[in-house]
Amino acid sequence: MESMIIFLLGGAVGAFVNWWSEQSQDIMRQIRARDSFFTSLFSMLGKIAKADGVVTEPTIKLINNFIENSLQLDNEARRRVITVFNQAKDSSLPFDEYAKKFLHSINQLPEFNERKSETLLNIVGLLLQISSTNHQYSVKQEQMILSAVEIFGINHDLYQQIKTGYYPTFQDHTKYYQILGCTPGDSIEDIKKKYRRLVQDYHPDKVLSKGLAPEFVTFANKKFQEIQCAYEAIKQERN
Repeated sequence: MESMIIFLLGGAVGAFVNWWSEQSQDIMRQIRARDSFFTSLFSMLGKIAKADGVVTEPTIKLINNFIENSLQLDNEARRRVITVFNQAKDSSLPFDEYAKKFLHSINQLPEFNERKSETLLNIVGLLLQISSTNHQYSVKQEQMILSAVEIFGINHDLYQQIKTGYYPTFQDHTKYYQILGCTPGDSIEDIKKKYRRLVQDYHPDKVLSKGLAPEFVTFANKKFQEIQCAYEAIKQERN
C-alpha cells in the first residue's frame, strides 16, 4: 500500500511539474510577446517619424501625448520606449521588419484574440496621424504605411477610407495617380516615365496623323488634358 501511495504521489508530482512547466513556458512566451509588442510598436513609430530625415516638434508632441495619455506608462516604461524609439529611428533595419515583429507579438497575446483587427487598424491610424502632423504628404512615410497595411492584411479600400480622415484631399490625388497608372508609392522618376509615355500616346498631333474618327480624336484630346492635369497635380503635391 505504501509503495502504491508513493507511486501515486510520484505520478501526481510529475503531472504537476509538467503542468507548471507548461504554464511557466506560456507565461514566459506572453512576457516576451508583450515586450516585443512595445519594442516593435515604438520602433515603427521611430522609423516613420524620421522617414524624411528629421523628427519634427509636432511629431514629438504627438508621441509624448500617446505615451502619457493613451498608454499611461510609468516613468520607467516611458524611458524604455523612448530609448527604443530613438534607437529605431536611426537603425538600418527596415520598417517592414518591425511591422512583421509587431504582428507576430499580437498573435502571441491572448488579450488581442477578439480585437486583433481593431488593434491593427488603430495602429495604422496612429501611423497616419504621425505622417500628417506636418500637414505635408510624404512619399517615404506612405511607402512605410502601405507595407504595414499589406503585412497586417488590411483591405486596401478600407485603408483609403481611413486615410481620407487624415488627408482630406487624398482622394483627388488618388484619381491623379490612377490616370497616370501609378501609385503614391512610386518614385517621381517612375511617374515621369509613365507620364511621358502617355503624353506620347495621346498627343493630339499623333492622334490626328492616324486618321481616326472624330469621336476618338475628341476622346484622345480629353485624355491628353487629364494626363497633363494629373501630372501637374502630383508634381505640386510632391513639392
